[in-house]
Amino acid sequence: MNFTGMRVFLDELEGMAPGQQLRTLQREYAKHGVDTYNYALLLRLAQGASRRQPAPGLSHETHVKFEWTEDDCSELVADFFIGEFMMPLEKYERSRKNDPSDRPIIKTMPNPKTGEESVHQLMERAYYAHDIAKYHKVLTFGLKVTVHKRLKKTAIDNLLDRSRKILEAVPYQSIGKGSVRLFFHGEPSRTPSTATDDELYRVARQVRQEFEPKEREEADSVTGEPLREPKLYDTPTLELVLDKIADELPAGFTRSDLRKIFQKVFQFAFSSIPVPVEESSTGEGTGGNLTVATRVAKELLAVLTPDEEVILTRLVVGYDDPEARIRQGDINKELGVSHPTAKVRYRTLAAKFESVLEGLSKPDRDLAVSVLAEHLTEIELRGSTDA
Repeated sequence: MNFTGMRVFLDELEGMAPGQQLRTLQREYAKHGVDTYNYALLLRLAQGASRRQPAPGLSHETHVKFEWTEDDCSELVADFFIGEFMMPLEKYERSRKNDPSDRPIIKTMPNPKTGEESVHQLMERAYYAHDIAKYHKVLTFGLKVTVHKRLKKTAIDNLLDRSRKILEAVPYQSIGKGSVRLFFHGEPSRTPSTATDDELYRVARQVRQEFEPKEREEADSVTGEPLREPKLYDTPTLELVLDKIADELPAGFTRSDLRKIFQKVFQFAFSSIPVPVEESSTGEGTGGNLTVATRVAKELLAVLTPDEEVILTRLVVGYDDPEARIRQGDINKELGVSHPTAKVRYRTLAAKFESVLEGLSKPDRDLAVSVLAEHLTEIELRGSTDA
């Protein structure tokens, strides 16, 4: 189905009441799998999920192409059905043995890549959505994960790879395996423990203060735009950074902890998803000043506590899709705090938010929020794939 054909089915779907839209999509999926309405919806959601993302085959750090073609979006939907969400039927049934919901499998389909009878986990989850907004949210999440899975390694991924080589050598030692493997500078602690978000936040601030990233001075060879990413730590500096982290976390740290620390140290400088700004005839951005928006977003992220960052993530990630926003009560549960306590955190966050946005024009304010949304979405999705 091309985008012209998609428009016909979308017009039909959008002409229905929300409840009827959901029932139509569910009924089609149960009978035919992903056919006309569901495919048309996925193509439309793919357009949203790909906004401001590097085009296929490019890395997070590429500043070359951001205009996704209709074919690009079609390929994204195709990849959505051959990636990690498509699970062999037998394996899917085993994974659900302890599922208290006891929901029956709605539809099986052949994996386009292997031909094996499989179940698409997110299509099944979307089927059981209580409303059309949740249906959209589940599928949008999966498409965004698919986008990020297709991208090449980020600068932080490369930094982690280089860190691993250092951590595997003397004087570092480790205990445990896989994602819970803890690293130590020298003998492992007698009382190893998992670092809290507050501890990681504190260490990241100390590392940033002592080893402040230096900005690149060169411009992109294709676009001529200044490069946004700071320089990576050279090996001697990286060794000092890891020593500092190990000294500050004597009870041990994991690779996931390192990722969180580096993400906080560099803020969103490595997210490398520049926000395109339409140029007017005067050369000034008609959609807001990207330099100003980036600076403001950095300033805000630098002063947030871990809880405030969670709140901002949950509120801002759905900025471009109001249907994807999360209720305040759900955020309170995630933080494990009472409603009155959460209200205090909200007020503190709001004060910081307004403080850094004060004096900006509406286009600059909107663009700053958009930059935040892109960064926090990337961190959220990468965190879900690390888990």
